[in-house]
Amino acid sequence: MPTIAQSSVSNRLLSLLPSAEFALLAPHLEPIKLDINATIVPANKPIEHAYFLCSGIVSVVASRSDAVSIEVGIYGREGMAAFPLLLG
Repeated sequence: MPTIAQSSVSNRLLSLLPSAEFALLAPHLEPIKLDINATIVPANKPIEHAYFLCSGIVSVVASRSDAVSIEVGIYGREGMAAFPLLLG
């Protein structure tokens, strides 16, 4: 798979990285299409990937054991999914 050029990325986090840091990530970046209502970071499971949105929005949902859910946040191309990876 060809390496993604930083100038072609519409995600704000990736586009604002210094070029040396982006170059370290670039070989690991892969464009994918997500389905509507896809769960990309399931609760209580190991996080396998980080997602840097280039379009659309992601909803962060908190759920209780009694199946009650509430949206606690949203983000789009300015953020990333799986930010707990940054926290270790």
